Amino acid sequence: MLKSLIYIFTLISIFSCNPENIKPVYQTGEWTFDRCIRPTDAVLYSNYIVLLENNRQSHDISSDDNRFADSKFTVINYLTNQIDTVFQKALKHPNISKLYIKNDSLYAFDFTKKTWLKWQDKWVKKSPFNNKFFLEFQKSLLKIKSRLIYEDDKYFVFSYDRGEFGAAVIFLNKANGTITGQTMITPTSVFKDSSEYIVSGNSWYYMKMSQLIRIKNPDLLPTVPDEQIMYKKDSAKYDFRHQKNLAYYLEYQISDKLPDSIRLKLLSLKKKVIKLYNKQEFYIDEIKLLKRERDSLLKLSNVLEYLIDNAHWYKHDETLCYATFIHKNKLLHLLGDSTLYVAQINNHKIIKQPDTIIARELPTQFLIANEQIKDKKLIVFNGDLLKDKDTCCKVHCLLIDNKIVKRYNIK
Repeated sequence: MLKSLIYIFTLISIFSCNPENIKPVYQTGEWTFDRCIRPTDAVLYSNYIVLLENNRQSHDISSDDNRFADSKFTVINYLTNQIDTVFQKALKHPNISKLYIKNDSLYAFDFTKKTWLKWQDKWVKKSPFNNKFFLEFQKSLLKIKSRLIYEDDKYFVFSYDRGEFGAAVIFLNKANGTITGQTMITPTSVFKDSSEYIVSGNSWYYMKMSQLIRIKNPDLLPTVPDEQIMYKKDSAKYDFRHQKNLAYYLEYQISDKLPDSIRLKLLSLKKKVIKLYNKQEFYIDEIKLLKRERDSLLKLSNVLEYLIDNAHWYKHDETLCYATFIHKNKLLHLLGDSTLYVAQINNHKIIKQPDTIIARELPTQFLIANEQIKDKKLIVFNGDLLKDKDTCCKVHCLLIDNKIVKRYNIK
């Protein structure tokens, strides 16, 4: 009898230790892996967090070097909370520079062949972009300084950044090709809350500045005309300086739609600021007050709402807006300067939330992924991205939905 019991117990033990029989655990928790990786991009595909490694140091893709050789993958199965070595070996490809998710499919860009690949149990040549308006926009001068940061069934959303000439969020309507925009601090991510778009903007130029705006209907934003887009067919029509002033153009369009009384007040404020600038003495305090009043008037547009506005040199708040997500039926934000924290915003007031897992010991820069896939949010930090290429990185992956938070630390 005793031998029979030992035999049965042994069979059960062997069966339960088989990795293929690990029961999926979808609950809040934290897992740590001891691996040496240096990821530069990450996406959420099926039940996997896919991390991409290569030699590049940022999200920018250079067209004249070969730094993207020997790309590697690390794949975490968030149902079993284990690294899936089988799938990551299957994904192997030497020249991948970035990843993209569309309609639940995984795409990768082959840097050497300048072509998109789609995962269909193997990599096959296929692009995720076949919208005619998107393809036309790709050939415009405006696209040179624009980066795709979000896509849904209605819009392609771009981050436009022209340094000292300003920045803006740009919406390309998939159905009719209309391009609208809103001037703001350089857009870094978009979160869709029901039918509204919450756009985070962050800048590290000279000083830390940020904005978090809610756009109710992108079609009601100022329309960007052809002379600002400068399509290939129009390149001989317009001087290049038109396109450089897109942010100023959008701001003018916003102010032009305000009531006459507010427009006249804006014009008066502008004249007062110019007058102070032209004086020999620099009236910095007076200029601050005038600019504060001007910026407040520009916010009276009913097309959007400013949740956070630290976008002006006269403010000393260096809080940055890293990510937005929904958890436990609350719209929450990952914010911070020297340290990060989770907060809710009510009536423009930042209210810190209890948190023991999301923001703990996160680096305050090098956010390499900020992806919204249906009801899930993937946030990935690589705190050592700019260190020597032979250095192993501390990587933190956060998977958040309305019910759970999963955190994976790789170091």
